[in-house]
Amino acid sequence: MTTNKNSIGTEMKKVLFLISFLFIGFSTINKGVAQVIASGNCGANGNNLTWTLTSDGVLNIEGSGPMANYDPPYFTGPQIPWGSHIDKIKTLSIGNSVTTIGSYILWGCWSVTSISIGNSVTIIGKGAFQKCKNIKSITIPNSVITIDEESFDSCTSLTGTLTIPNSVTKIGKSAFCYCVDLTSVLIGNSVRTIGSQTFYGCEKIKTITIPSSVTTIGSKSFQGCYELTEIIVNGNNPNYCSNNGILYNKIQDTLIQCPAGKIGEINILNSVSTIEEYAFFGCSKITSLIIGNSVNRIGQVAFSYCSGLKSIKSYAIVPPTTSFNTFVGVPKTIPISVPCNSENAYKNASGNQGWKDFTNYTNCINVGLPDFIQTNNITLYPNPASTELHMQLSNPEPTDYIIYNNFGQMIQQGKVQEKATVNIESWANGVYFIRILGAMKKIIKY
Repeated sequence: MTTNKNSIGTEMKKVLFLISFLFIGFSTINKGVAQVIASGNCGANGNNLTWTLTSDGVLNIEGSGPMANYDPPYFTGPQIPWGSHIDKIKTLSIGNSVTTIGSYILWGCWSVTSISIGNSVTIIGKGAFQKCKNIKSITIPNSVITIDEESFDSCTSLTGTLTIPNSVTKIGKSAFCYCVDLTSVLIGNSVRTIGSQTFYGCEKIKTITIPSSVTTIGSKSFQGCYELTEIIVNGNNPNYCSNNGILYNKIQDTLIQCPAGKIGEINILNSVSTIEEYAFFGCSKITSLIIGNSVNRIGQVAFSYCSGLKSIKSYAIVPPTTSFNTFVGVPKTIPISVPCNSENAYKNASGNQGWKDFTNYTNCINVGLPDFIQTNNITLYPNPASTELHMQLSNPEPTDYIIYNNFGQMIQQGKVQEKATVNIESWANGVYFIRILGAMKKIIKY
């Protein structure tokens, strides 16, 4: 039998080609299937939850119950078990039976771009996604009750509208701080607490609405929202209100926050006794300020860098006390108008970057002596008085009081608990004012 060498060679080539083809195909298929590159446990109870990281960058967390809590990498406490692979994570997927997201689980993970949260999660832990700057969107499921502090702090790529579902009752401190590309926020109607600095530095948010359920709003919650022009409060909220887009605490007669994007004249309600710290910080577009006659305290840095102010008018007979850097960054040569009998008191008032730093007191206001609204909480008798003044309060707690003369100078201070008697025999005859329980009342000595 004769064998053709050329024929054998051709057949061999076909076999080798087929083997090569199958090998390449198998390799290609293998490359298309994500492989588990790391795994372990991450449950609060040990192995109730497991995690796997696949070669395509998906971190899957499955199981039932709560997740363990961890520390950020600069602390010495428990660290995330996938920490050595943190730069490989592109997607986080949390299963539907997981009930809590542990603290700091992806702290500083710049590689992650998307997260999927299962529909049984009730708590998003402290700092869980802090500094995950490339997450572009987030859907918070209706199961979530608490968004803990710093949960999404510095997630700078979050865009569009953030929706807080109706299930949420608490948004923690700095939860969405520096989410600079968010444009609007919809807060669910069960939220009771908005922590301090919650939306601090969210530069592009234009409006925000506070539902009637909210009972607590922390300081500086909306500071640094430079495009925010109004804060709207549901009219049924018993604790807070808004007037001309400015946020007030009705119970404490306090002005909390003026939106940084506010333009033009600001007229502070006469009922306000306190302007909170940072309330007008960076409101560079307001041009004139009118302070009502009941304001007695202005917090630190309250009007800092209101560089567009062209005039201030205060109707308070007694200069509202100021604190550290109350008016820093405000031009000190702008016209300041105050009650005529109070000019010297304003010019000599204590405080760093306070009333005494202004140089152009002009056009004093002839307000006369105010008759302050009587309240059932405070009784002063006899009034007028010649030797003794008796105070009686419905408030059983020790309460501070301050007494001023008609020039706004403090002449006496102390505490009263339900009842107290003040000896006024040595006082010069005239009109005095007592500030107590956030109100100011007139005393006549004869």
